[in-house]
Amino acid sequence: MEKLTLFDFAEGFIPPRSLVILGAGHFGEIALRRLSKKFPDADTTIVDSLKEKRYLRIEGKRFAILNQDAVEFLINTPMPDDAWIVPAVPVHVAYQWIRRAYRDHPKRFIRPVEVPEDVDRWVLNPYRVPGGTVYSSIASFICPDACIEPEKMCPYTKSSREWDLFERIAQIPSDGFDLVVFRSFQLAPGVGGYPALHLKKALDFVDRKSGAYLIATSCRCHGVIDAFTFVRL
Repeated sequence: MEKLTLFDFAEGFIPPRSLVILGAGHFGEIALRRLSKKFPDADTTIVDSLKEKRYLRIEGKRFAILNQDAVEFLINTPMPDDAWIVPAVPVHVAYQWIRRAYRDHPKRFIRPVEVPEDVDRWVLNPYRVPGGTVYSSIASFICPDACIEPEKMCPYTKSSREWDLFERIAQIPSDGFDLVVFRSFQLAPGVGGYPALHLKKALDFVDRKSGAYLIATSCRCHGVIDAFTFVRL
């Protein structure tokens, strides 16, 4: 099994110059408010498939919401490697992005498959949904939406955390599947994302060869895993 672990920043963390928030619902608005406060100089784009364009006013600033499907926006809009993507939509963005990247390709094909059952035995508190996606959480309770995700301890229970979920997912012993693991880096309390460069790296990794793949996105405590087969003619 080969794996690509996107755990690290490309060149060390610097304040984002551009942010793309995918979703303008409850969690998207939370992300916008917290990120606008922490990174007031960042160029921020909000994307949601709304019927009518609307605006959010945050601390005196007005942010437009682009009326597009979030994943289609990523497919069709070139962005710099250091743009930060903040998923706030109810889909596994990294997985759907790779699927749609090959949608019209004449010699590349992706077929979704169920995540192997042995993955459920490896991760914590697995929750499998129709279609074969597996969600995992270290917590067995609903976390506060403003968790600061400290490195070694759960701030809610005050108990220690011996390892991060994205690292555990990267160690899944699933024979026959190559593995891509995105880390969702915390940008503000309860708000995570990753640089656009990591999407490009994942696509390059998959594009090298035909085969079966697991793709996961995870922060320290929560993660989602999908699976697919890729054919390169």
